[in-house]
Formats: sequence, C-alpha cells, structure tokens
Amino acid sequence: MRNKPLLTIITPVYNGERYIAETIESVLNAKIDIAYEYIVLDDGSTDLTANILSNHRDYVMIFSHSNIGESATVNRGIENAKGDYILIINADDPLLTRDLISKAYRILINDSSVVAIYPDWKIIDQFGKTIRNRILPDYSDEILIGHCRCLPGPGTIF
Repeated sequence: MRNKPLLTIITPVYNGERYIAETIESVLNAKIDIAYEYIVLDDGSTDLTANILSNHRDYVMIFSHSNIGESATVNRGIENAKGDYILIINADDPLLTRDLISKAYRILINDSSVVAIYPDWKIIDQFGKTIRNRILPDYSDEILIGHCRCLPGPGTIF
C-alpha cells in the first residue's frame, strides 16, 4: 500500500480571515479520488486567520511562521510536500468545481507530454459576485512568449 500522497495541495494565507474558511472547505468538499495531503501555511497573519485555521486542524496540516511573503511561503509548502504533483490554491481562490482536481490528475497521468493543467477562472468582487469570467486558451508558446500572456493562473496543477 502506498503511504505517500500522490498530490499535495498548498494554500498560503496572510490575513485571509474573510476567505480562508471557504477555500479550505472547497478543497475538503471536492471529489478527490486520489491520495492527497493539504497544507495551509499562515504567513504571519495578524487578523483572525490563526483562529479559523485551528478549526480545521483535524483535516489540514497547518504551518505558521513570521511574515516572509507569498513566494517564500509557497516555497516552504513545497519543501514540506510529499506528493508527486503540487496544486497551489491561494487563500482567496476557492475551487469552483468539485471535480477539477480528479479530472486534472487523470489528464496528467494519461499523457506524459502534459506537465501542467490549468482551469478557467472567475474574477469576483469582495462579496463573491462574479465580475468577469476568464476563459483561457489552450497553451501555446506564441501566446505565452509572443504575447507575454501568462496562461496558468489559480488552480494550476504541476
């Protein structure tokens, strides 16, 4: 039996009291049909984030440290990751579909030429109302390099 998770989900959070519970619950309620671990890293929050995270300790690995910034916090999560694949979900980017992770994983394992999967996403206001849908094109060097348009965004699995 495999003890190592196939997927590590990482959520960095700094002062995310308004959004972090929704994001964590979106992951925990997702239909993930592979072994995974979920790491949430509190980057020195000064609001009620730590209290909210403590409510999820039974299902989520929580790390806390002084504020070092988002990139360094994500890197710390990657250093602690045990999965073969990594998904970074920001504190204010809840999963919008319950089956995103399982569908993406199936694509990754069935096509060795694919190194990342990224979903379409929504831009929302502070109340969760959709401002604009971002429907992303399939990857192309021309779009990424020629047009300087970064395609992978929230929800990318590497």
